[in-house]
Amino acid sequence: PCEHNFSPNHMMFCSGTGGGKGPLFNQILMEKIDGKNAFHGRDCVMFVMDPNDSSLEEARKMFKRKGKLTIIDVVKLRAAGPGALKLDDLPAGCVLVVDDVLSALSLQDPARKAVHDLVSEAIVRGRHHQGKRGQCKQGVTVMLLVHNGSCRTLAQIRNGMRWWVIFPKTNRSQCIKMLKQRLDLSRKQVED
Repeated sequence: PCEHNFSPNHMMFCSGTGGGKGPLFNQILMEKIDGKNAFHGRDCVMFVMDPNDSSLEEARKMFKRKGKLTIIDVVKLRAAGPGALKLDDLPAGCVLVVDDVLSALSLQDPARKAVHDLVSEAIVRGRHHQGKRGQCKQGVTVMLLVHNGSCRTLAQIRNGMRWWVIFPKTNRSQCIKMLKQRLDLSRKQVED
């Protein structure tokens, strides 16, 4: 964990349903590095399709215990439409978690557009939306859980991620496509 905003730790988890995104995400949230939890003292804003999803139970408990959890049901955002959410609406230095929203909703859905625009803004400008103490000095950290990481509409978001976590057993062809086309690896490098 670092207490500056020079290199935000945005993460994208790509896997099909039941592929292991949730358990790995929870493990990363709970893990301690040098005796410190990287997310200690930070607010968490979650955009989810199902507010009671069991795969995010540990994360909800961790942030709820500290009174720093906000869960936004995406279905209720439809009335607000695109542009309804801005980076300044988020707590400074928070962890922004988006679980399956950009995969489950259609491209024309106003709720998807609102969340997509917010995530794009957080990727580009989020590191400057800092808190004053501790881990909040990192700015906004985005943790995105999606089914199809190579989707064209995610290009700007994908390019701003520091870490990609791809589950190859779930969709081998998607993994190969991302590694070859997005990271310019040769077929031989991918297969090794």
